[in-house]
Amino acid sequence: IIDWVTASGIRWGIDGDHRVEKGQPGYRENSWVFGLERMLLGYAIPGHGRWLFGDVTPFDEVEGGTAALLGQLAEFCSQLFEAIRELERGPRPISEWRELFTRLLSELIASSTTTSWEHDEIRRCLSELDRAAASVEFEGTIELESMKSRLRSKLSFTDEARGFVSGSMTFGSMVPLRTVPHRVLCM
Repeated sequence: IIDWVTASGIRWGIDGDHRVEKGQPGYRENSWVFGLERMLLGYAIPGHGRWLFGDVTPFDEVEGGTAALLGQLAEFCSQLFEAIRELERGPRPISEWRELFTRLLSELIASSTTTSWEHDEIRRCLSELDRAAASVEFEGTIELESMKSRLRSKLSFTDEARGFVSGSMTFGSMVPLRTVPHRVLCM
């Protein structure tokens, strides 16, 4: 996938409209949508680097069994682009952010037996933020950046299951360290 993305010319931006929203020229070349169109077109109609179809040069590197992988990439990108547009829609109440983040978490990020605790932790932090807003009767709206900042601060925790001293350098909160031998303590 990395090779396809690089070789098809994808550089940045969802499409031309997304680039305009970011204050850049609205051309669609080298965007994700354009690159994905090239890949899908190249699988359907090989252009051999010479033929254009609707002003697009087909990207011929996808063939055979890799088409299923390309289909999964295209579907994931479609869901991701929709999520980005929804996230950038504007300020909203914390309860709506919680619902949106929870939905996107389940739709876009796979959960396994080793990562399910991370999903649970994110859901717990989102619920805590929502309860805290409700407890002070905060009914206003907040920007995405503010919500991300609050969520980041809630998720910044040490994994206490690993033990306090975890290697040659340990970072921690200001707790009594009388029982742990240290040669240097920096604050």
